[in-house]
Amino acid sequence: SQTRITDQFSFNAGVGHTFTNNGAVFNQTNGLEHITTGGDVTDVNAALNYQFVPNTVVGSLEYQHNFYQNSRDVFALTSSNTSTRNKDEDLVGVTVRYVLP
Repeated sequence: SQTRITDQFSFNAGVGHTFTNNGAVFNQTNGLEHITTGGDVTDVNAALNYQFVPNTVVGSLEYQHNFYQNSRDVFALTSSNTSTRNKDEDLVGVTVRYVLP
């Protein structure tokens, strides 16, 4: 979504969700299987925009926070199993957009 604050300033806000597939790999040489269970990712984002030149040059200060669900990799040799829990990520960016007339 985008909300206009003034003619020059606007504010964006959004949310997204990515569904992750599970995968399996089979090694035909040794007959071992590796299973990976990826966690979904949900993100919330916001941006403050400023029009330096109306409808031509816009700058944005952006923020996004990603929430990762638990994931794991399961191997035939159980001591090689791995997992990730409670992983979050913060992203900050600056963007300048120029529209050709």
